[in-house]
Amino acid sequence: MIALKPTVLLVDNDDGLLSALAIRLQTAGMRCISAHSGTQALAEMKHLDVDLLITDLNMPCGDGVSLVETFRRICNAPVIVITGFSAQLNEDWLAEQAATVIEKPFESGELVRAASVMLHTPVNRNEQCIESKCTLGIHGVDGEII
Repeated sequence: MIALKPTVLLVDNDDGLLSALAIRLQTAGMRCISAHSGTQALAEMKHLDVDLLITDLNMPCGDGVSLVETFRRICNAPVIVITGFSAQLNEDWLAEQAATVIEKPFESGELVRAASVMLHTPVNRNEQCIESKCTLGIHGVDGEII
C-alpha cells in the first residue's frame, strides 16, 4: 500500500515566497496546495482534506486571522502562522487557535522542520541535503531576507 503524502495548504500573497516554500515542502515529501489570499484558500478548503495550514496574516482579500478562525471551525489540523508582525499577535488568540508562529525572516528549513513535526513525517534525505544551502527571502531563495 502506498502512503499518501500529507496535504499542506500554503497561503501567502507574495508569489515568490509562495513558490519557493511550495518547492521546499514538496521536496520534503508533502503535497502542497498554494493560495494567494484567504479568500482563495477558503475556496480550496472546500475541495481538500487539509493536514496542515501554513498562512501569512497580512494579506489582501481575506486576512490570515479570519482564515485561521474559519479553518478552526471546520478542521482540527495544525496551523503555522508566518508573519513579520508577531509582536502584534494576541497570545490568547494564538492559544485559542492552537497556532504555531514562525516569525519572518526565517530559514526555509525551520518551516520544513516545523511542518514535519506537526505532520509526524521525517524530513526526507533530499530536503536535508539542501536545507543548509537555502534561506528563503521575500522574493525567492538563496539568501534574500523575507
